[in-house]
Amino acid sequence: MASSDNVLRGGLTPKHVDIPELLAITDFTATTPEPRTPGGTGEYDVPTDRFRLSRLEPHGEITIDDPGPGAVLCLDGDITVRRGLVSERLGRGEAVFIPYEGGPVT
Repeated sequence: MASSDNVLRGGLTPKHVDIPELLAITDFTATTPEPRTPGGTGEYDVPTDRFRLSRLEPHGEITIDDPGPGAVLCLDGDITVRRGLVSERLGRGEAVFIPYEGGPVT
C-alpha cells in the first residue's frame, strides 16, 4: 500500500480496527494476474507506479541491475540470490529483502 493519511486498518495493530467497514469495502473475488509480456518472464499490471511485480523463470544466471528496495520470492525449487559478497539460498516459499543500496543482484 502506498503512503497515505487515509488508512482503514484490518488488524495486527494496537490502533483502531474497523472490521465491519473493512468487510463492506473489500472485494474477495479471486483473480488471475496476466503478464504484460509473453513467455515465462513478464511484468504484471499493478495499479500504481510506485512498484512493479515481475516473474522470472531462471534457466541459468539472471542479473537485476536496479533491484532495490525489493524482495525476491522463490516459488518453486531453490535459488541462490547474490549481491556483492553476500549470498542467500532460498527454497520454495522463502523470500529475501533487497535493500536499496548495494548494486546489482544475481
